[in-house]
Amino acid sequence: MEIDISNVELFESLLELSYEGIDIDLHNDYELKNINLSTDKDLELVFLHNSLDQKVLLIFKEIEFVEFELPIVTDLTLDTFYRGRYEHENKLFDEFKNKKCFYMEFCETGQLNLLCLNVMVVMFTL
Repeated sequence: MEIDISNVELFESLLELSYEGIDIDLHNDYELKNINLSTDKDLELVFLHNSLDQKVLLIFKEIEFVEFELPIVTDLTLDTFYRGRYEHENKLFDEFKNKKCFYMEFCETGQLNLLCLNVMVVMFTL
C-alpha cells in the first residue's frame, strides 16, 4: 500500500492515517527503527509495528532540513506529525521553492522539520 500525503491540509495531524479500510496509527502502534538518507536527498523513516509484522516507511523526496534534532537511538515514538508553514525572512509560506514543510516531534526526545517535494507512506507486511 502506498499513499501520497503531500497535499494534506495545513496543520492536520498525520499520526493516524486511513486508506482503503486500512488504519495506521503511527503514535500508538509503531516505533521509529531506522533513518536512511540517500545521496539524492531522499529521507526514509522506517517504523515497525509494536506487535504485528508490519513496516511503514515515510519517504520524503528531495529534502532540505530546517531542523534536525534526533538522537542516534532507535525505538522512538512519533508524537506530532503535520504539514505546516515555513518561515523565511519573517514571512510564512504554505510552499517554498515548490516544497512543503513537515514537522515531527518524538515523545522521548528530538524533532525533525524539513522541506520536501512530496511525502509517501508505504506500508507492507514483513
